Amino acid sequence: MKFRLNHLFFLAAFSMLAACGNEEEMETSNVTEEQQTIAGSIPNAAGKTVVAQVYNIDRWLQLGQATLDAKGNFSIKLPKEAFVVQLVIEQSSAPIVLGGNDSIFVKTDFPNMMENYTVSNIEHADALNKITRLNSEFNAAFRDKMTRYREMQGASGSEILLAEILEGKKKMEDFAIDFIEKNPNSSITQLMAMQLFPDMGLENWDLRYGDYLKNVLTAYQKSFPEARFTRGLESNLNVWLDSYEQSLRAEKRKSFYGNLDKDVNIGSPAPDIWMDKVEGGDMKLSDLKGQYVLIDFWASWCGPCRRENPNVVRLYKKYKDKGFTIFSVSLDDNANNWKSAIESDQLEWPHHVSDLLKWNSVVVQLYKFDGIPHTVLVDKKGTIIGKNLRGQELENKLKEIFGS
Repeated sequence: MKFRLNHLFFLAAFSMLAACGNEEEMETSNVTEEQQTIAGSIPNAAGKTVVAQVYNIDRWLQLGQATLDAKGNFSIKLPKEAFVVQLVIEQSSAPIVLGGNDSIFVKTDFPNMMENYTVSNIEHADALNKITRLNSEFNAAFRDKMTRYREMQGASGSEILLAEILEGKKKMEDFAIDFIEKNPNSSITQLMAMQLFPDMGLENWDLRYGDYLKNVLTAYQKSFPEARFTRGLESNLNVWLDSYEQSLRAEKRKSFYGNLDKDVNIGSPAPDIWMDKVEGGDMKLSDLKGQYVLIDFWASWCGPCRRENPNVVRLYKKYKDKGFTIFSVSLDDNANNWKSAIESDQLEWPHHVSDLLKWNSVVVQLYKFDGIPHTVLVDKKGTIIGKNLRGQELENKLKEIFGS
């Protein structure tokens, strides 16, 4: 599963840094009376315009700009907020971290602003300079490999290339983790945390990084509650973790089902089903062995299913104390609609499951049906003893098993 990152976070993934957008694509921020300052020296860019900008939701927000004097010196006033700012001259850029009360000094070269780059007059400047240098070294060594990997994703050899890229990133990630553990409240930590984002897809993400990011978020909610980084991390982190867990479950269940071309005729063992329950958690069809089970494939949007439900409810009430239960498998794709239909139709048995994939659900291929309602009756040993039983046919079969 591939996961597309919020653009806010692309700003600090240096291997993915975008060049400055043109002025028509940028909004300009009005600097308030409360200000912090970026000053610096870029001698070989004298006379050029340097822009300080940040990515804001869907476009670049220009925080300020200055024209470098004859010696390449500049100074830009910025709003009093914790930022990771991109400092840009033409198509060259470098990151700056501000903590809300800073007046920092930058020294670099042009046009390769990430080389010979140093920041001073800010707490943990050495760490900022080192992570910038590590990113610059990674770019130099892996830029071509990154391009090749994006071009050949999925093709033979791409996994080897990906492994090399991930190994190359590890030096940055390890340095970032060490810094985060020691300095969770530093303004520099937001830049370190960005090294742990799943920019190579969640399937290649180390879930431990999610724990580090949780700790950063907790610290920043106290120290920098209004910072763009804090708001962005808060909105994205849970999505990443949920998506990661879902992808893990999907892979686990794919392995669980194995070959889907199983016999589902009467007399055959009913293929097991493993899905999420409506109230949370999960369960398997095999958990109900020892009872007669009606597997009822249905959905809230299915008119015939809803019209059949009163009959299913009546038969459940009649035979539930004799060893009969129902395993309802929903082909819904909306959890709220699914839950609402269960309540509305008073489907009182506790076994309601779904993967919320509608007709893409694995059970459609597994049980080989193309319409719902579809039912499969299973005996105490898990053997199929009836198929597509509804209405009077279902009642007659249950009478045959349990008596009137």
